[in-house]
Amino acid sequence: MPSGALEAALDPDTVRQKILAVLSNRIRGAIRDPSLTCAAVLVPLFFRDGEWWVLLTVRTQHVEHHKGQISFPGGACDPEDADPQATALREAREEIGIPPEVVEIVGVLDDLPTVTGFVVTPVVGVLSHPFPYRLNPSEVAAVV
Repeated sequence: MPSGALEAALDPDTVRQKILAVLSNRIRGAIRDPSLTCAAVLVPLFFRDGEWWVLLTVRTQHVEHHKGQISFPGGACDPEDADPQATALREAREEIGIPPEVVEIVGVLDDLPTVTGFVVTPVVGVLSHPFPYRLNPSEVAAVV
């Protein structure tokens, strides 16, 4: 692929629009199982220095579930959360201090059941870079 074509293909607006188009034109696999605890994660994508990045967190050893694991920011749904998107945005703010206003939700992926009794909804969001962040030291050891 010629370098001009590659640059055009990686253009932030082009990629964002393609992700939005793909995720909005599909039937999402939703799991409705009352025995599983509702949870959501933010799949945060951002464009920096000519490349696309995915932000991941390393959980501390102090959290109740998934100690030391690499994960997306997220957690269990609260009763006041309107939907999985609200849960993902709230958890991202709580864990890594990312304000919801710098996140553009571009879609929701299929629900995933876990062996620990959760059903997790991945919410894909594009972050405006640079973005402010602040780690919650009781939940997040690092970002990678």
